[in-house]
Amino acid sequence: MGNAYTKKFPAWVYNLSKGQLGELLKGLYSGDGYNAEYEVGISLCSKNLISSLQELLSAFGIVARLNKERKKDKTISCRVSGVKMVQSFAENIAFLQERKNAKLAEICQ
Repeated sequence: MGNAYTKKFPAWVYNLSKGQLGELLKGLYSGDGYNAEYEVGISLCSKNLISSLQELLSAFGIVARLNKERKKDKTISCRVSGVKMVQSFAENIAFLQERKNAKLAEICQ
């Protein structure tokens, strides 16, 4: 447990199958993720969580960029861009919400 700044993935996450991991990340992105014009992103407060997320995305061949911490709200963004990377996100993770998936499909074209 912990607060927004100290959260981390539990150790068992690293033992999930790719299908299970994709579903876990789908839940995370559906709650806190967003679509921008040409990318998918998520902003979190926990440096540990965002760094681990970047590592977990690599299991799908997804290279994600981390931005510097925003001073205003102390969040760090993890962004997936580029058609190939966003397509891999769409195929392996995606969102629960239809509107987010519709925008994701637009980005992939």
